[in-house]
Amino acid sequence: MKKGRVVHSTLFFARILDDQSDVRIAAVVPQKISPTAVRRNQGRRRIYEAITPVQTMIKPGAHLIVFAKKNLSEIGFVEMCQGIHTLLTKARVLKQF
Repeated sequence: MKKGRVVHSTLFFARILDDQSDVRIAAVVPQKISPTAVRRNQGRRRIYEAITPVQTMIKPGAHLIVFAKKNLSEIGFVEMCQGIHTLLTKARVLKQF
């Protein structure tokens, strides 16, 4: 991922590596954001759930690591989905229909 690129939005940032053989997505909630493992795991599961609607629109060959910037328990799910969509659009990894 050192050779990849970084894209920032208000709620998330992502490290992206293009030109791979498949699509892989990982979610990270740093300990600085949520000090307990329970909250970090809940945040990761919420990120994965927010990515699910747009997962089929991601271009083949993209590896993504999505990092949370803010405490996700304070953010509504709709706002999180919009943040993920904004991040992926800004990163240019969504297919254009």
